[in-house]
Amino acid sequence: FGVQELKILQSDLLFEQSRSAVQAKRADSPGRLVPCGAAISWSAVPEQPLDVTANGFPQGTTKKTIGSLQARSQISKVELFRSFQKLLSRIARDKWPHSLRRPRWADHDVRRSRPSWPTW
Repeated sequence: FGVQELKILQSDLLFEQSRSAVQAKRADSPGRLVPCGAAISWSAVPEQPLDVTANGFPQGTTKKTIGSLQARSQISKVELFRSFQKLLSRIARDKWPHSLRRPRWADHDVRRSRPSWPTW
């Protein structure tokens, strides 16, 4: 692990399918502009380089399977977190970055440490 220099770049090029560009083209057309829920994601992962989703779920997911593991996109927050956990499990704890070496707190420890914790 090491500190990497962060570069943030900005371009003034207009993306032709952006909301503002499409609205400008449709200025004289009545009706509401609604985004498409489908997406195609490419990644440099050999097992699954292409992830086609519709409304956040892999295309073809049925209502019955929405809560299952098969209904998760590989780039969802929970799957990325699981990949991160797998990576950490392969590295000796003393080699982890200092920020991750803190003692693990249970939920009740966190609640006790923060007096204004919301109770539902």
